[in-house]
Amino acid sequence: SARWVGGKTTAILQFTTIPSLSQRRDLAAAGMELLEYIPRNSYVVSFSKQPELSVLQRNQAIALVSIGGKQKMSAPLGKGEFPSYARASSGNWKCWISFFKTFTKEEVRAGLTRLNIPVTFSDYEPYSILGVELNAELAEQLAAEPFVEYIQFAPHGDQSLNLISRTNAKGNVLNAASAVGGFDLKGQNVVVGVGDDSDPQYHIDFSGRLINHGSVVAANHGTHVNGTVGGAGNILQDYQGYAPRSTLISQYFSGIVINAPNYVADHNMVVANNSYGDVTGDCDYAGTYDLISRIMDLQAIQLPHLQHVFASGNDGAVLNCSPYPASFKTVLGAYQSSKNVLVVGSTEKNFSISSFSSRGPVKDGRTKPEIMSYGRFLISTYPNNAYGFSSGTSMAAPAVSGGLALLYERYRQLNIEPASINRHVEQYPLFYFFC
Repeated sequence: SARWVGGKTTAILQFTTIPSLSQRRDLAAAGMELLEYIPRNSYVVSFSKQPELSVLQRNQAIALVSIGGKQKMSAPLGKGEFPSYARASSGNWKCWISFFKTFTKEEVRAGLTRLNIPVTFSDYEPYSILGVELNAELAEQLAAEPFVEYIQFAPHGDQSLNLISRTNAKGNVLNAASAVGGFDLKGQNVVVGVGDDSDPQYHIDFSGRLINHGSVVAANHGTHVNGTVGGAGNILQDYQGYAPRSTLISQYFSGIVINAPNYVADHNMVVANNSYGDVTGDCDYAGTYDLISRIMDLQAIQLPHLQHVFASGNDGAVLNCSPYPASFKTVLGAYQSSKNVLVVGSTEKNFSISSFSSRGPVKDGRTKPEIMSYGRFLISTYPNNAYGFSSGTSMAAPAVSGGLALLYERYRQLNIEPASINRHVEQYPLFYFFC
């Protein structure tokens, strides 16, 4: 018998065909709300009352199946394969759960309290995701609760992906004045977020254009990434970024994701660059769609005019993920494996793929990365008004983010509101980079 929480439970219903709108309404009136679609005309369904056989038959339901705890656990958690990074100081394990939208936050937290499971992370609660700590024996019991949609280990934690760009990608043509054949695009009045590890205020190239919520340190990686997006080239103009007049919001790594709703509302942020990943150097996790992926896709629906850009990862030269050829199926899991972010790989000066650049496909067969940009020995800003070289997909991604800022500026000049920058770039990559 199914467990009920707050007068609700969940199960799987299979139909002969996908229910019509009128059938969905009939089911909802009988206390059955269809949630997530799964294969073979089946849905996860939330029940607010006992299902009536006549209603099920009238709407061509052919099977009602309970959901076991193991079915809602990630594969490593279900197998008892506990990664060291998920061990809490208490000796318990750090996990993330997602919960069904038909259960209130109060009902979910009450259910966790009943099991003596503390909530340890709530930044993504608006996306129905909470962080918890539990002992291994409780994992399956928690997963079996009707409010739990999915449970996995907590993410590893954000890691930077370090290992003549603007001219090679024709960004100099986009920046140049129209009088000399350019487009005079500089990213004016376009707001770009940069999630990374540095406080970029210690370089004059960002003076007067920085909304700073970044790290407390001036690290090379984050300063370099910010400069590629929007460095002004105040000391050396040759080293200016793609969008030298854009406004930059600096935030520590995935804080740019957590705070994105506020930055969109307060500053009209339209692009966010993310040159970091979660689990690196791991064939098993490469290409995995997890709860972080889910958050990114939910945010794409919530904030349709914001485009997240992610570096694909630098595992192309260090992983051999059999049965795929060497360097393939190495795109990072989590952020990079979501469906609505734009993932960027790295090329050499001659446009060949950099050996270190992570490549797809992801586990469900989707192609990643969607686009490539120059990422080898790229010169950009370093702390304390310096410039320096760096390589990696971390350097390729901000070139695309800066280019998107120019594309937004051009759309606004033409009084066009881009419905989906992601779709435009995927359809017209050569136009985008070499116009």
